[in-house]
Amino acid sequence: MSIIRVATGIGNYDLTSEALVLTATPSVAEDKRCQVHVELGDGTDNLDGSGGIFELTLKVGAHRIQPAPQQYEFGISPQASVKTNDFIVPAGQVVKVYIESPNPADTNVYVTAYLFEIPDIVELVIDPEDLQSILITAMSGVTIPNERVVLGPCEQPGAISINRQA
Repeated sequence: MSIIRVATGIGNYDLTSEALVLTATPSVAEDKRCQVHVELGDGTDNLDGSGGIFELTLKVGAHRIQPAPQQYEFGISPQASVKTNDFIVPAGQVVKVYIESPNPADTNVYVTAYLFEIPDIVELVIDPEDLQSILITAMSGVTIPNERVVLGPCEQPGAISINRQA
């Protein structure tokens, strides 16, 4: 299962004060688990390359996601990116992403900000008898390292034969 891009914000920003780089509503009907990825610099309109502690603030509705701001240390490079941890967005809430540079020369930086939905893991329900059959088929002839044991089918349905090798 892959992630889903909900929104992209692209533009040149003055990062010397908190700049709003993305605004999006993941869903008006359902709660969503999301993540933000921000890329700074594009090869032309770059960071000044001084590095330092950059601050990223996420707001869901009127509330800041803690810790706020999130601090990321960038090395001395004209381009950088950052990815946040997952966070929950209740149905109908707006996500806003802000970023601020510690460097006074970062007045015209190309920024691409992505909001992704992280789908929940789907729970797979398998009948125990089917699972046993799948495991027997998959493990037939498999040797367990360091144990010198070979698993294989057995005459009795639903059983696994374990043969120790000398």
